[in-house]
Amino acid sequence: MIPVVDRVPTYPNRIKLTRSDGSVEYVTWERADAPTVEGTPINKALFDSIAKDLGLGGPTTIYVSTTGSDTLGDGTQASPYATIQHAVDSLPKNLGGYVAFIDIAAGTYAEYVNVEFFSNGRITFTGVADAVVNIQGLTVRGCAVNLEYIHTHVQEGGVYVTMSADLFIGPNTKLTCNGGTEGVYCRYNARASLSGTVTINDTTGSAIRSGATCEIFISTLAGSGNSVG
Repeated sequence: MIPVVDRVPTYPNRIKLTRSDGSVEYVTWERADAPTVEGTPINKALFDSIAKDLGLGGPTTIYVSTTGSDTLGDGTQASPYATIQHAVDSLPKNLGGYVAFIDIAAGTYAEYVNVEFFSNGRITFTGVADAVVNIQGLTVRGCAVNLEYIHTHVQEGGVYVTMSADLFIGPNTKLTCNGGTEGVYCRYNARASLSGTVTINDTTGSAIRSGATCEIFISTLAGSGNSVG
């Protein structure tokens, strides 16, 4: 009779993944739910965590709607998230060389959106042409972001692009900044390309402001706050 030995793994929190092309990836994780029994079950939450560590495997679209849910939704068109920030946070920091599309339905989102330190790809906020999306502000830090096919109203903080970030506003997009010190403010080697119609109103400072070593490309600037500093 062959004895059965319950072996103790050398690396209990490590998984070896072998892709179809033969390449190998080692992933470690830590359970956050403090299990009361031994063992780490292989479940959807674990695989979602592993997928996030590995990066995107291809172009991805995540859907957001005011009628969605951050707790019950999964980011699909049939079950969208409720907030833009949750959609951003669901993405891996390594985009794997692909574009991650965040499709935003028209509506008011009472949030200041932070997009920070994503690498190896771009995040594109998009939606139905001329759909009006209201947010409180947007910061793009250390990554590349596109705005396409949506009419975005930034209510409070304006758009802040910093730390080598790259913001592109497409020709089918309108960006309206109401309030805040600056409409679009670039700092620390950042770049902003405004190819669409950018309407900036009611700023206490410049509509467009650039720090040293930054680049700003403007196509059409309209509105009451249209100075450049």
